[in-house]
Amino acid sequence: MWRHWHVLPVVLVGAAVLSAALPASAGNVYVQGLVPNWEQPYDYPDPPGYDAGGPGPRPLVPPRPWDAWCTPTASAMLMGHWADVLGVANTGDAFADGNQGKIPPGYLGTAWGAGPDWHDYCADGTNARPAPGPYPFPAPPTITDLGWYLNTNNLGAGNLLTNPGVPHAGTFVGNTDQGINNFLADRAAPPALVANTTYVGLGAGQTPLALVLAMIQGEIDANRTVLGHFKWWVNPQVPGPGNGIGGENSEDDFEASGGFALYEFDTTNPGGGPNGEEWNGQDGAECLGHTVTLVGYTTNAAGALTHLIAHDNWPTTVRNVQVPIVLPGGAGPLPLTAITTVVPEPATVGLLLLGGAGVLARRRRRAGRV
Repeated sequence: MWRHWHVLPVVLVGAAVLSAALPASAGNVYVQGLVPNWEQPYDYPDPPGYDAGGPGPRPLVPPRPWDAWCTPTASAMLMGHWADVLGVANTGDAFADGNQGKIPPGYLGTAWGAGPDWHDYCADGTNARPAPGPYPFPAPPTITDLGWYLNTNNLGAGNLLTNPGVPHAGTFVGNTDQGINNFLADRAAPPALVANTTYVGLGAGQTPLALVLAMIQGEIDANRTVLGHFKWWVNPQVPGPGNGIGGENSEDDFEASGGFALYEFDTTNPGGGPNGEEWNGQDGAECLGHTVTLVGYTTNAAGALTHLIAHDNWPTTVRNVQVPIVLPGGAGPLPLTAITTVVPEPATVGLLLLGGAGVLARRRRRAGRV
């Protein structure tokens, strides 16, 4: 995939122009290749020698250390796509896991406890995982899991910008880009990748929802996944049109009834989800909600965006979760509070415009394997 690096940088204005030039037709558009579909750590069976409750190193000691792990898990999927599909070293781990469900037969990835790169650096169960404290690590540098860099559950980097040291379950949205950038810096990922969080809204430092949705489309068209930060998420127990309920299945046909489904949002914040997630309903940097990996979108016959498609890191949903951009019954827009993108640096309009239109046209696919 290195031959495409000259078109990877994206600027919103240029992406919007190129997207508008493409023919409009209804269907699903995905990034290329297989995006890992990891679940949160407690959704996996215990390895030998551990107790109940998932693969954590101290699963019976409250609070469970790997609860509310949606942001590190979603970030690990994003890193895995950079490694497995885009071929960028020092992002995910060394194993192409994107076509696998939960724990596949013959899995050769790093076993829990053997190192920091379990499931594309989702979690590090080794005794070497640093205690909560400031970043950077004391020399020599220690590479560990994304959750430490994001200060998930206040068990990692204690000097990030948003609410340092404040007890919480989950990851403050405002710490996402800073934590990912620290992770990438320690790993020296080539080319230089930069994470940036864009907040949804009309206030200072915020971006209108329509422009954020256009940014998502531009990133997907450029073959980059996006982290979507939501104030709350879907209710997988309430079927919607075309809804399928179940775990990771239908590996041969991800758009079969078991692998692709439309889910409906709750119209109000229900307060939390599986895996000990606690949602505070706030907007902006201090939001504690649910983070997913956006891998595609859906347009209607006129070419207008109607749905987003995500891997959502819960075992109670299918692999590709399609969600509408308007709440059921017109109750309001989707509860998206921010997105985090990871792009090569520097991003230039000129490089995009030189070759982007043809590549984007080739990449718009109406059925794909993610």
